[in-house]
Amino acid sequence: MPLIVDHDARRDELSAVVAQLIATRGLEAVTVRATADAAGYSTRVVSHYFSGKRELLLYCYRYISERSTRRLVAEMQKPGGNLETALFSLLPFHEEARQEWLVWVAFWGVAIADPEFSEIQRQQFSESQEVILSLVSAEHEDPDDHQYLAKEILAALMGMAVQAAFNPREWPRRRQETFIHRLLDRR
Repeated sequence: MPLIVDHDARRDELSAVVAQLIATRGLEAVTVRATADAAGYSTRVVSHYFSGKRELLLYCYRYISERSTRRLVAEMQKPGGNLETALFSLLPFHEEARQEWLVWVAFWGVAIADPEFSEIQRQQFSESQEVILSLVSAEHEDPDDHQYLAKEILAALMGMAVQAAFNPREWPRRRQETFIHRLLDRR
């Protein structure tokens, strides 16, 4: 009897391996062979799900974004969830979020010259801003400021998170949380 495999789960599993490779060794380290070796599969298995390195990278880029969005939405839906706790879920003080930030930064260089990656990047910024906008709208009364506040929060979050991803000793969890708390407290 043939083994039943959840193809989406397998693609996600391989994308998680690709994200780990990127976060620890850079984009250049990602190959079908390296992915297969790191995942414990043959290159034939990886090639069954992805036609090559480009497809692996595109899927990983989307996967990382969806993974962080799922975590953000889950935090928003918790009792007592608010803008601050939702933003905390994105901060790179835990390994999954730190990996996501390192992967996003690695892809920024690719997005400069590649229209498909550039479009994904624009979508990610837009989706992040929309989520933050919905949270800002729920907590602030003046609708004229909502759009600006969402953009400002996203810009500050990204700047701090990139620093924290690359220098976690300088930006421990408490400092990241304090940064977000002070940012939101100024509103």
